[in-house]
Amino acid sequence: MSNTRLSARVHLTNACTILLFLVVSIAYAYYVAFSGFESYDDEGYLMISLKGFLSGHPLYDEVFSQYGPFYYFYHWIIRSLVAIPLTHDATRMLCLVHWLAAAAILAMATGLFLRSKFFGWVVFVQALVHLRKMANEPGHPQEVTAFLLALGVLVTVVLPGRARFFAWLGTLAAALAFTKVNVGGFYCLALALAIRCHSGDSWARGWRSRLPVLAGCAVPFLLMRQHLAEAGFRDFCWLVSVTLLVTGLAAQVWSPDRRLGMRCGVESGLGFTVSAMAIVVVVLLQGTSGKALFDGLITAPSKLAQAFRFPPPMFPMALLNLVVSAAVFAFAASRKMVEPPAFLRALQGVYGICGAVLFVSYSPLQLNYLLPWLWLVLVPGPALPNGSGGGGFVRAFLCLAAAWQALQVYPVPGTQVSMATFLLVATYSICLHDAGKALAASAGFRKWVPSLPSNKLAWAPLLAHVGLLFIATQYWFKLPQWRAFHESLEALDLPGARRLRVEPGMARFFREISQYLASHCDTFFSCPGVNSIHFWSGKMPPNYLNTTGWPVLLDDPQQRQIVDSLRKAKQPLILFFEKGMEGWGRFTDVERGPVIRFLRQECREVARFSDCRIYAPAAKP
Repeated sequence: MSNTRLSARVHLTNACTILLFLVVSIAYAYYVAFSGFESYDDEGYLMISLKGFLSGHPLYDEVFSQYGPFYYFYHWIIRSLVAIPLTHDATRMLCLVHWLAAAAILAMATGLFLRSKFFGWVVFVQALVHLRKMANEPGHPQEVTAFLLALGVLVTVVLPGRARFFAWLGTLAAALAFTKVNVGGFYCLALALAIRCHSGDSWARGWRSRLPVLAGCAVPFLLMRQHLAEAGFRDFCWLVSVTLLVTGLAAQVWSPDRRLGMRCGVESGLGFTVSAMAIVVVVLLQGTSGKALFDGLITAPSKLAQAFRFPPPMFPMALLNLVVSAAVFAFAASRKMVEPPAFLRALQGVYGICGAVLFVSYSPLQLNYLLPWLWLVLVPGPALPNGSGGGGFVRAFLCLAAAWQALQVYPVPGTQVSMATFLLVATYSICLHDAGKALAASAGFRKWVPSLPSNKLAWAPLLAHVGLLFIATQYWFKLPQWRAFHESLEALDLPGARRLRVEPGMARFFREISQYLASHCDTFFSCPGVNSIHFWSGKMPPNYLNTTGWPVLLDDPQQRQIVDSLRKAKQPLILFFEKGMEGWGRFTDVERGPVIRFLRQECREVARFSDCRIYAPAAKP
């Protein structure tokens, strides 16, 4: 067979393999996204806040939210351009798109950086599995932050050395900060430290260069100062603080190119400032007051940290692993390396195998055992020169961003553990690539592995992709199991939720209560917030001060506004979920607020569905 015909067949087969990858990935994401409904219903809370914003109500003054305005502007733009309806089916389909896009962008960045299509596919598959829990909370701002974080990595790979490169990074920082303020803040700190590590001014030499790194180590303790008496929070502080110290020092030790100057920091700062001012101006023109904007961006998120206290998932050997990692780094940094020694390449290989194979679907293990070894990605790699516009800055920024984003775990772990470790997917894939390249270039490997003819080597990438597709489908995606689980559920079959499938008992409950509300009230309020029922019953809330955990997050004046709106309605009802309110009772006295006082003193029970009691004002049966 001629080389031309062989090449054509290989390209055709590669195209078919890529198509299969996409089909399998979309099928996996669809089955996950449309199977099940979480009882805490953040999906409904965010949909109802979007409904209020899109209806013209000012953010924070009349629409409660603990998230930034960029999230709402983003949805306003894309829903206007593409005419996406505000339904559960559309929200979950949009979640699927964000999920696939975040994985694909991170994969593209890694593949371009390593100049390896295979490792690009590896990162895509790994990221898709890693972000699976995103589908538990469709419509959450974490979809946007994951997309923006991946985009930030892609920008550092594609645009270094071009005009306004750092301005683009500053713009992304503003978008992140005005979506979730903690994620944006950690991103800004990582970017500032990455620039400092590649700066050549007088502050980049001697003991003064260590000051920003040492200052950063104190941030976890300051952030969690209220909870340091608890061992889980204290151990997590040490885990992140030492990781920040080691990664910051490693970025300085292995970043010999110091060509960046003050201009880069100023440019990124200007990008952030201009973008932030534009967002603030737009939200103020939309009717939001300055005080309410500050409360929505700063006060509401900080109130969440004060109200909830869930210790991060810490494992017994995590701190010992941290100490070993720091000791190995100290030993490696004390040696002047022309080429990285073999033991560092071996550690990179172990780190990459643990992340890409052993811990692929369990982010708490990655947080405890892979995060402390994050500095391995900064070991100069064989793929690219270690320069400020190439491999060096990319590695430093990616490493520091991954380290700082670990703080997303506080104050509420759960899905945030996956979000906090998202960028680790790229780091352990890069380490695995570096170790593999070093092994392939070694004299011993060339001696023991015979060279194959070119016509056989042409099929090697295809075989690797087919193997990856098989492993992903059967073991990581578990596509047959997800399909069987999806088909075992019952279609909810309510307005805007025709594709969503849930447990049969849950489907029956939501259909019955939605039908009752559609014919017996003009508005209702739920305790705690199960705001999805507003869309299924067609009855909107009395106002848009709605959230899942309103007994904790809404103050007394906000609750009094809800009570006043209920009193003015013609046929208001209140849904009281007994088990749900018991759960929120762990964080606050749910009986003390104006809403519950109104329910106890002025309302009577008129119906009951399972553990949900329905109340109506006594004067308006």
